[in-house]
Amino acid sequence: MCGYFAFVGKWFMLKKLVFMILLRLQKRQQKAAASKSDGPGYGVKSRSSIEEMECVQPLCDDEMVSQAYDSD
Repeated sequence: MCGYFAFVGKWFMLKKLVFMILLRLQKRQQKAAASKSDGPGYGVKSRSSIEEMECVQPLCDDEMVSQAYDSD
């Protein structure tokens, strides 16, 4: 303070460039991973049509219910 950090260091631009590149690469990887995901997602990614999203989803089959701990 008191003027000590008033000027940027000699490596400032290099550090900024490296971190900007790393940040953009990370965002690109996250987008690619999200688009390749086969698991359930939100909205249109999880179902092919809006009508499919609006219908009642089955919870489980009867065999699974009979094996539940609290089924008594």
